[in-house]
Amino acid sequence: MRVVNILIAEDERLIRAGVRKMLEDFFAGRPETLYAILEAGNGSDAFRKCMAESVDILITDIRMPAMTGISLAKRVLREGPPMHILAISGYQDYEYVREMMKLGVYDYLIKPIKQKQLWEAMEYFVTHLGPTQAPKAGGGGEADSGPVSPGEEFFDLPDPRLPADFRLPEELARLEVAVLGGEDSAPLRESVGALFSHYQMEGVAADSIKKDLSDLLYRLMQRSPDAIEFISKSRFSRFDLVENFSAYKTLSGLMGHTADSLSHLWSRLGQRRRSQGDATIAKAIAYIEGNYGSDLQLQDVADHVHLNPNYLSTLFKQKTGVTFREYLRKVRIDSAKEQIRDGGAAGEIAELVGYGDTAHFFRAFKNVTGMTPKTYRKFIGRM
Repeated sequence: MRVVNILIAEDERLIRAGVRKMLEDFFAGRPETLYAILEAGNGSDAFRKCMAESVDILITDIRMPAMTGISLAKRVLREGPPMHILAISGYQDYEYVREMMKLGVYDYLIKPIKQKQLWEAMEYFVTHLGPTQAPKAGGGGEADSGPVSPGEEFFDLPDPRLPADFRLPEELARLEVAVLGGEDSAPLRESVGALFSHYQMEGVAADSIKKDLSDLLYRLMQRSPDAIEFISKSRFSRFDLVENFSAYKTLSGLMGHTADSLSHLWSRLGQRRRSQGDATIAKAIAYIEGNYGSDLQLQDVADHVHLNPNYLSTLFKQKTGVTFREYLRKVRIDSAKEQIRDGGAAGEIAELVGYGDTAHFFRAFKNVTGMTPKTYRKFIGRM
């Protein structure tokens, strides 16, 4: 009986031990399968064992000393025997995850590793092992043996229509934006419809469609760590866009599967944005109120809350109803009003609340209060 050889390449001993335990528990439920678990604490040692031990399944961290997981995967895929490769990464490693997936790494797990996801990957690997089984490519699905030429029955969309200015790269870019930040799913489904109309009218083969959608997932992962998490969690579920691709034998079936999978991802990303948005804006507001006396810029606040400044600007307006600059100005002028009540001089107050230019301070004060600092001082003196 064949022995399944698994190599865990991970420089953190406790993580190696945890993965080993989960693997032992997995095989305890498959007493008919013989297995051996090997370990390596760095990439160089892992490569030597891959070349010497007939490894079937490599589970590798992306970040390791001596040789990174990316370098290890490149060398193994180029020089080693056929094997399945499963990457381990942190949320901050999404650029590296994208690179690993492009190399042909089958799947990836986000730390902390969940037993259910590891077991699902192992179930797939063990089921698909063979004496000369090559690793899967492109993050899921059967390895392509060549271009697919579907018959006429594949192209079954009843009335495909395209705008006159349709361009495939631009439409894929619009779909990417719709998945990541749309307020509703209608633009997403419209974009999917346009793509598949193009595929029918041009007679595009299924493997080319699959490549377009795989590339779309890579770009989503590149732009959003949350997308990495949710795409990972959808692995082997009905929302796994690439893994379930071959189950659909018609263009309309593929279109529905694509729309449902991307809509599910859009929904999860939206839930995350909403749940994180309130806390993020509260943190941003606290930072503004603690630093308004300096030359505070949107970029400073964005760095503090770890967001892109353009995204923070949009989120801030959504959550507060005012722009960042409007809010900052109000905080500064409210502080200035208190200091005027305490008898402070306008020139000194301007600098204390973040205005290096007194004239700029006077204009801002009047825009907010409807009066100059001098008039305001007289006004409160009569109260």
